[in-house]
Amino acid sequence: MTLKTVFVLSSLFVSLASAFYLPGVAPRKYRHGEKLTVKVNTLTSDLTPLQFDYYNLPFCEPKGGEKELAENLGEVLAGERTETSAYQLHTNVSRLCKVACKKKWNPRAVKDFRNFASTNFRANMRLDNLPGAELVVFRDQRGQEFVSYRLGYPLAEAFGKNGSQFYVNNHLRITIKYHDVQTAGTRLEKIEEPGVLIVGFELKAMSVEHQYVGDWDDSCVAKNTCPLLTCSPTRGPLPTARRLKLPAPRKPMDVIFTYDVLWVYSDVKWASRWDVYLKMQTQDDEIHWFSIVNSSVI
Repeated sequence: MTLKTVFVLSSLFVSLASAFYLPGVAPRKYRHGEKLTVKVNTLTSDLTPLQFDYYNLPFCEPKGGEKELAENLGEVLAGERTETSAYQLHTNVSRLCKVACKKKWNPRAVKDFRNFASTNFRANMRLDNLPGAELVVFRDQRGQEFVSYRLGYPLAEAFGKNGSQFYVNNHLRITIKYHDVQTAGTRLEKIEEPGVLIVGFELKAMSVEHQYVGDWDDSCVAKNTCPLLTCSPTRGPLPTARRLKLPAPRKPMDVIFTYDVLWVYSDVKWASRWDVYLKMQTQDDEIHWFSIVNSSVI
Protein backbone atom coordinates (compact mmCIF):
# COMPACT_ATOMS: atom_id res chain seq x y z
CA MET A 1 0.00 0.00 0.00
CA THR A 2 1.45 3.36 -1.03
CA LEU A 3 1.55 6.47 1.09
CA LYS A 4 -0.88 8.19 -1.31
CA THR A 5 -3.38 5.38 -0.83
CA VAL A 6 -3.17 5.71 2.95
CA PHE A 7 -3.90 9.44 2.78
CA VAL A 8 -6.84 8.89 0.40
CA LEU A 9 -8.33 6.24 2.66
CA SER A 10 -7.79 8.30 5.80
CA SER A 11 -9.38 11.38 4.20
CA LEU A 12 -12.35 9.31 3.03
CA PHE A 13 -13.07 7.85 6.45
CA VAL A 14 -12.56 11.17 8.22
CA SER A 15 -15.01 12.89 5.86
CA LEU A 16 -17.59 10.11 6.30
CA ALA A 17 -17.25 10.31 10.07
CA SER A 18 -17.17 14.08 10.39
CA ALA A 19 -20.61 14.11 12.03
CA PHE A 20 -19.47 12.32 15.21
CA TYR A 21 -16.58 12.09 17.65
CA LEU A 22 -13.31 10.74 16.35
CA PRO A 23 -10.87 9.40 18.95
CA GLY A 24 -7.69 11.42 18.74
CA VAL A 25 -9.47 14.22 16.87
CA ALA A 26 -11.59 15.59 19.73
CA PRO A 27 -9.81 16.67 22.95
CA ARG A 28 -9.77 14.31 25.91
CA LYS A 29 -9.37 15.90 29.35
CA TYR A 30 -7.81 14.04 32.28
CA ARG A 31 -8.40 14.63 35.98
CA HIS A 32 -5.50 14.98 38.44
CA GLY A 33 -4.31 11.52 39.48
CA GLU A 34 -6.26 9.70 36.76
CA LYS A 35 -4.56 6.54 35.54
CA LEU A 36 -3.38 6.70 31.93
CA THR A 37 -2.77 3.91 29.46
CA VAL A 38 0.58 3.84 27.67
CA LYS A 39 0.30 1.71 24.57
CA VAL A 40 3.12 -0.15 22.86
CA ASN A 41 2.87 -1.49 19.35
CA THR A 42 5.82 -1.90 17.01
CA LEU A 43 9.55 -2.14 16.64
CA THR A 44 10.60 -0.20 13.54
CA SER A 45 13.84 0.69 11.76
CA ASP A 46 14.76 3.16 9.05
CA LEU A 47 16.87 0.37 7.50
CA THR A 48 13.91 -1.87 6.69
CA PRO A 49 10.14 -1.52 6.09
CA LEU A 50 9.56 -4.62 8.25
CA GLN A 51 7.81 -4.02 11.57
CA PHE A 52 7.73 -6.35 14.56
CA ASP A 53 5.51 -6.63 17.60
CA TYR A 54 6.89 -4.87 20.70
CA TYR A 55 6.80 -8.09 22.72
CA ASN A 56 8.93 -9.95 20.19
CA LEU A 57 11.68 -8.90 22.58
CA PRO A 58 11.65 -9.77 26.30
CA PHE A 59 10.45 -6.44 27.67
CA CYS A 60 8.47 -5.97 30.87
CA GLU A 61 4.82 -7.01 30.70
CA PRO A 62 2.03 -5.34 32.70
CA LYS A 63 0.54 -7.12 35.68
CA GLY A 64 -1.60 -9.98 34.41
CA GLY A 65 0.23 -10.03 31.08
CA GLU A 66 -0.04 -7.87 27.99
CA LYS A 67 -3.47 -7.39 26.43
CA GLU A 68 -4.23 -6.47 22.86
CA LEU A 69 -6.16 -3.20 22.57
CA ALA A 70 -8.70 -2.08 20.02
CA GLU A 71 -6.97 -0.71 16.92
CA ASN A 72 -7.70 2.47 15.08
CA LEU A 73 -8.17 2.43 11.31
CA GLY A 74 -4.56 3.31 10.57
CA GLU A 75 -3.29 0.41 12.68
CA VAL A 76 -5.64 -1.99 10.94
CA LEU A 77 -4.41 -0.85 7.52
CA ALA A 78 -0.80 -1.35 8.62
CA GLY A 79 -1.47 -4.70 10.29
CA GLU A 80 -0.16 -3.40 13.63
CA ARG A 81 -1.01 -4.71 17.08
CA THR A 82 -1.46 -2.27 19.95
CA GLU A 83 -0.95 -3.65 23.45
CA THR A 84 -0.81 -2.59 27.07
CA SER A 85 2.52 -1.87 28.74
CA ALA A 86 4.15 -2.02 32.17
CA TYR A 87 4.56 1.75 32.31
CA GLN A 88 2.19 3.21 34.92
CA LEU A 89 1.28 6.88 34.64
CA HIS A 90 -1.10 9.14 36.53
CA THR A 91 -2.12 12.64 35.50
CA ASN A 92 0.17 15.35 36.86
CA VAL A 93 2.09 12.87 39.03
CA SER A 94 5.84 13.01 38.35
CA ARG A 95 8.14 10.33 39.71
CA LEU A 96 11.71 9.17 39.18
CA CYS A 97 13.30 5.73 39.07
CA LYS A 98 10.15 3.63 39.07
CA VAL A 99 11.05 -0.04 38.50
CA ALA A 100 9.11 -1.73 35.70
CA CYS A 101 10.55 -5.22 36.22
CA LYS A 102 13.68 -7.34 36.41
CA LYS A 103 14.13 -9.76 33.53
CA LYS A 104 16.45 -12.70 33.05
CA TRP A 105 17.52 -12.92 29.43
CA ASN A 106 18.77 -16.31 28.29
CA PRO A 107 21.37 -16.54 25.48
CA ARG A 108 18.61 -16.73 22.86
CA ALA A 109 17.01 -13.51 24.15
CA VAL A 110 20.40 -11.78 24.16
CA LYS A 111 20.98 -12.89 20.58
CA ASP A 112 17.55 -11.67 19.48
CA PHE A 113 18.13 -8.29 21.11
CA ARG A 114 21.54 -7.99 19.44
CA ASN A 115 19.95 -8.65 16.03
CA PHE A 116 17.39 -5.88 16.54
CA ALA A 117 19.95 -3.47 17.98
CA SER A 118 22.36 -3.98 15.07
CA THR A 119 19.57 -3.02 12.65
CA ASN A 120 18.81 0.24 14.47
CA PHE A 121 15.35 -0.79 15.64
CA ARG A 122 13.33 1.58 17.76
CA ALA A 123 10.41 0.92 20.11
CA ASN A 124 7.19 2.84 19.57
CA MET A 125 4.68 3.92 22.19
CA ARG A 126 1.52 6.02 22.25
CA LEU A 127 -0.26 8.10 24.83
CA ASP A 128 -3.57 9.85 24.24
CA ASN A 129 -3.14 8.87 20.59
CA LEU A 130 0.17 10.77 20.33
CA PRO A 131 3.24 8.80 19.18
CA GLY A 132 6.16 8.99 21.58
CA ALA A 133 9.09 10.87 20.05
CA GLU A 134 12.72 11.45 20.95
CA LEU A 135 14.32 14.89 20.78
CA VAL A 136 17.52 14.48 18.77
CA VAL A 137 20.22 16.60 17.13
CA PHE A 138 20.49 16.41 13.34
CA ARG A 139 23.08 17.83 10.99
CA ASP A 140 22.09 19.36 7.65
CA GLN A 141 24.02 19.24 4.37
CA ARG A 142 26.02 22.33 5.37
CA GLY A 143 27.11 20.69 8.62
CA GLN A 144 24.92 22.87 10.80
CA GLU A 145 23.19 21.23 13.74
CA PHE A 146 19.50 21.59 14.56
CA VAL A 147 17.09 19.89 16.95
CA SER A 148 14.06 17.91 15.86
CA TYR A 149 12.02 14.86 16.86
CA ARG A 150 12.21 11.23 15.84
CA LEU A 151 9.51 8.62 16.43
CA GLY A 152 10.07 6.07 19.20
CA TYR A 153 13.26 5.50 21.15
CA PRO A 154 16.40 3.45 20.30
CA LEU A 155 16.69 -0.02 21.80
CA ALA A 156 20.45 0.31 22.28
CA GLU A 157 23.51 2.47 21.71
CA ALA A 158 26.34 1.05 19.63
CA PHE A 159 29.98 1.41 20.65
CA GLY A 160 33.35 -0.25 20.06
CA LYS A 161 35.00 -1.23 16.81
CA ASN A 162 32.59 -0.81 13.89
CA GLY A 163 29.77 -0.34 16.40
CA SER A 164 29.66 -4.08 17.05
CA GLN A 165 28.94 -3.80 20.77
CA PHE A 166 25.88 -2.36 22.45
CA TYR A 167 24.65 -0.67 25.58
CA VAL A 168 21.10 -1.76 26.43
CA ASN A 169 18.70 1.17 26.88
CA ASN A 170 16.90 -0.07 29.98
CA HIS A 171 15.89 3.27 31.50
CA LEU A 172 13.21 5.41 29.89
CA ARG A 173 12.45 9.03 30.74
CA ILE A 174 8.88 9.86 29.77
CA THR A 175 8.06 13.56 29.56
CA ILE A 176 4.42 14.50 29.17
CA LYS A 177 3.61 18.05 28.18
CA TYR A 178 0.20 19.27 29.25
CA HIS A 179 -2.08 22.27 28.95
CA ASP A 180 -4.53 23.19 31.72
CA VAL A 181 -8.19 23.79 30.99
CA GLN A 182 -9.58 26.05 33.69
CA THR A 183 -13.28 26.87 33.61
CA ALA A 184 -13.67 28.70 36.94
CA GLY A 185 -15.10 32.17 36.43
CA THR A 186 -15.99 31.51 32.79
CA ARG A 187 -19.24 30.78 30.97
CA LEU A 188 -18.22 27.11 30.81
CA GLU A 189 -17.97 26.67 34.58
CA LYS A 190 -21.38 25.02 34.93
CA ILE A 191 -21.20 22.79 31.87
CA GLU A 192 -17.56 21.75 31.57
CA GLU A 193 -15.17 20.34 34.15
CA PRO A 194 -11.54 21.52 34.38
CA GLY A 195 -8.83 19.10 33.40
CA VAL A 196 -5.55 18.50 31.64
CA LEU A 197 -5.00 18.17 27.89
CA ILE A 198 -1.93 16.24 26.75
CA VAL A 199 -0.03 18.18 24.09
CA GLY A 200 3.33 16.38 24.01
CA PHE A 201 4.78 12.91 24.59
CA GLU A 202 8.59 12.76 24.66
CA LEU A 203 10.83 9.75 25.22
CA LYS A 204 14.50 9.64 26.18
CA ALA A 205 16.22 6.27 26.57
CA MET A 206 19.44 5.64 28.46
CA SER A 207 21.51 2.72 29.68
CA VAL A 208 22.08 2.03 33.39
CA GLU A 209 23.78 -1.00 34.91
CA HIS A 210 21.61 -1.09 38.00
CA GLN A 211 23.04 -2.24 41.32
CA TYR A 212 20.94 -3.10 44.36
CA VAL A 213 21.25 -4.12 48.00
CA GLY A 214 20.72 -7.72 49.12
CA ASP A 215 18.60 -10.29 47.31
CA TRP A 216 16.07 -9.24 44.70
CA ASP A 217 12.38 -9.72 45.49
CA ASP A 218 9.97 -9.08 42.62
CA SER A 219 7.30 -7.89 45.06
CA CYS A 220 9.32 -4.67 45.50
CA VAL A 221 8.08 -3.48 42.09
CA ALA A 222 4.45 -3.09 43.21
CA LYS A 223 5.50 -1.74 46.61
CA ASN A 224 7.98 0.79 45.15
CA THR A 225 10.62 -0.49 47.55
CA CYS A 226 13.27 -1.90 45.20
CA PRO A 227 16.67 -1.10 46.81
CA LEU A 228 18.47 0.39 43.82
CA LEU A 229 21.86 1.98 44.40
CA THR A 230 22.10 3.45 40.91
CA CYS A 231 18.80 5.33 40.67
CA SER A 232 17.44 7.90 43.11
CA PRO A 233 13.70 8.67 43.51
CA THR A 234 14.64 12.34 43.95
CA ARG A 235 17.44 12.71 41.36
CA GLY A 236 16.92 9.96 38.80
CA PRO A 237 19.75 7.75 37.44
CA LEU A 238 23.03 8.61 39.13
CA PRO A 239 25.65 10.12 36.81
CA THR A 240 28.25 7.76 38.30
CA ALA A 241 26.32 4.64 37.26
CA ARG A 242 27.90 2.53 34.54
CA ARG A 243 26.06 1.69 31.36
CA LEU A 244 24.64 -1.78 30.80
CA LYS A 245 26.63 -3.72 28.20
CA LEU A 246 25.08 -6.46 26.13
CA PRO A 247 27.19 -9.57 26.87
CA ALA A 248 29.07 -11.70 24.37
CA PRO A 249 27.06 -14.27 22.37
CA ARG A 250 25.88 -17.40 24.23
CA LYS A 251 25.86 -15.59 27.60
CA PRO A 252 22.74 -14.73 29.65
CA MET A 253 22.15 -11.45 31.48
CA ASP A 254 19.86 -9.78 34.01
CA VAL A 255 18.15 -6.53 33.02
CA ILE A 256 16.37 -4.18 35.42
CA PHE A 257 14.03 -1.86 33.53
CA THR A 258 13.30 1.52 35.13
CA TYR A 259 11.59 4.74 34.08
CA ASP A 260 10.91 8.35 35.02
CA VAL A 261 7.66 10.23 34.49
CA LEU A 262 7.84 14.02 34.22
CA TRP A 263 4.83 16.29 33.74
CA VAL A 264 5.76 19.65 32.22
CA TYR A 265 3.36 22.53 31.59
CA SER A 266 3.27 23.77 27.99
CA ASP A 267 1.74 26.80 26.31
CA VAL A 268 1.04 24.67 23.22
CA LYS A 269 -2.67 24.46 22.49
CA TRP A 270 -4.28 21.08 21.89
CA ALA A 271 -5.03 21.94 18.25
CA SER A 272 -1.30 22.53 17.63
CA ARG A 273 0.10 19.43 19.33
CA TRP A 274 0.80 17.69 16.00
CA ASP A 275 2.99 20.52 14.68
CA VAL A 276 6.26 19.01 15.96
CA TYR A 277 5.51 15.73 14.19
CA LEU A 278 4.82 17.45 10.89
CA LYS A 279 8.23 19.12 11.06
CA MET A 280 10.15 15.97 11.96
CA GLN A 281 13.35 15.01 10.18
CA THR A 282 13.70 11.35 9.24
CA GLN A 283 15.65 9.19 6.84
CA ASP A 284 12.51 7.55 5.54
CA ASP A 285 9.64 9.95 4.96
CA GLU A 286 7.19 7.25 3.92
CA ILE A 287 7.67 5.22 7.10
CA HIS A 288 7.48 8.46 9.11
CA TRP A 289 4.20 9.62 7.55
CA PHE A 290 2.70 6.14 7.67
CA SER A 291 3.21 6.10 11.44
CA ILE A 292 1.64 9.53 11.86
CA VAL A 293 -1.40 8.59 9.76
CA ASN A 294 -1.83 5.44 11.86
CA SER A 295 -2.05 7.53 15.02
CA SER A 296 -4.38 10.18 13.68
CA VAL A 297 -6.94 8.10 11.77
CA ILE A 298 -9.96 7.14 13.89
